[in-house]
Amino acid sequence: MRKGKHLLNIFYDKGIFVESRGRRVLIDPVGLPRKKPDVVLISHAHRDHCNKRVIQSLNVPIILSEATRDFLGLQASSNHIIVSPGEQVEVGGLQIEAHNAGHILGSLQFRISLDKSVVYTGDFNFEPRIILNPADILKADVLIVEATYGHPRYVFPPRRELYPQLVEMVLKLLSEGLMVTLAARPLGVSQELTAVLSLSKVSVPIVHEKIWRYNVLYEKYGENLGRYLVYHSEKYVREKPLIAPLTVKRNKITCTGWSVTSRHGIPLSSHSDFKGIVRYVRKSQAEEIYTVYGFSKFLAEYLERELGMPSTPLERSNR
Repeated sequence: MRKGKHLLNIFYDKGIFVESRGRRVLIDPVGLPRKKPDVVLISHAHRDHCNKRVIQSLNVPIILSEATRDFLGLQASSNHIIVSPGEQVEVGGLQIEAHNAGHILGSLQFRISLDKSVVYTGDFNFEPRIILNPADILKADVLIVEATYGHPRYVFPPRRELYPQLVEMVLKLLSEGLMVTLAARPLGVSQELTAVLSLSKVSVPIVHEKIWRYNVLYEKYGENLGRYLVYHSEKYVREKPLIAPLTVKRNKITCTGWSVTSRHGIPLSSHSDFKGIVRYVRKSQAEEIYTVYGFSKFLAEYLERELGMPSTPLERSNR
C-alpha cells in the first residue's frame, strides 16, 4: 500500500484499488476485496483479470465493454455501464474515459480523473496486427502499467517477420506429411492465428471447439478471420493445421510470448513486449509509475534506475 503525494492511495487487494478523497475505484477484481468499491472497471475478459462471480456479487456500477460482457457470459444488468473506446462516463462524480487496449477484442484502458489523472493500461498491445486495432498511448500524471513481459529477455520480432515465419513452418511440416498443431491461448492469439493461416491461403485451418466459440464472437463484432473448420475428429487434421489450446496433449508449436526463449515455438503474443512497455511509459510522461503483474518488481526497479522515473510494484496478495 502506498499513499501518493497527490492524495492518492493505490494498492492491490483482490484487484487494483485507486482511492482519493473518500472515492474508491476497483480495477480488474479476481476476488472479493475487504473494502467495498464505489465503482468497478473491467479491462478485458481473461480470467486473470476478472471473476464472473465477483462481478455478479458486487452491487455497484461496473464499467466494461459489450464484447467483454459477451465473453464472460454475463446477463445484462442495470449496474453495467457499457462503454466503447473514446467514450467518457461520469459515475458518482468521477470522470472515467475508456480507450482501446489492443490486447483482445473488447479490451480497454481507463483514464480516471481525480486530483491527478490516473491511467490503467490493462494488458495492451500497440503493434499493428492482421486483426484488431492497436492500443492508444495515453498521457497521465500517474500510470498503472502491466508488466507481463517487463523484462529485457522478452523482446519479440515484429509481425512482418513472424507471420511469414509461421506460414513457412506450417507449409514445410504439411509437405512432409506431418500433423501440425499450433497451440495458443483460446481467447487472443488463437483468433490471430486463424486469420493468418486462413487469409494467407496456406490451408483452411481447423480450430478446437473452445477457440471456435471465441471466433464466433470476434466475427460478430466485425473481425474478419477468414474461412476455417471446427475440429471434430483426428482424421480431419492430417492435411490441415489445427489451432488448439495450450493444454493440448500432443506435439505442438507453441505460440505465446514465452516462446521467445524456446526453439519450439513462435513468440506471437497479444501483449506488448519489454521495449513496447518502456516506450509506453516514456510517452505517457507520467510523474509516478505503478507496475503490476508479471515482472512488476523488476520493471519498477528498471524504470527507477535507467529512466529516473519514480516507480512502485503493486504486489498481488491473497489477504
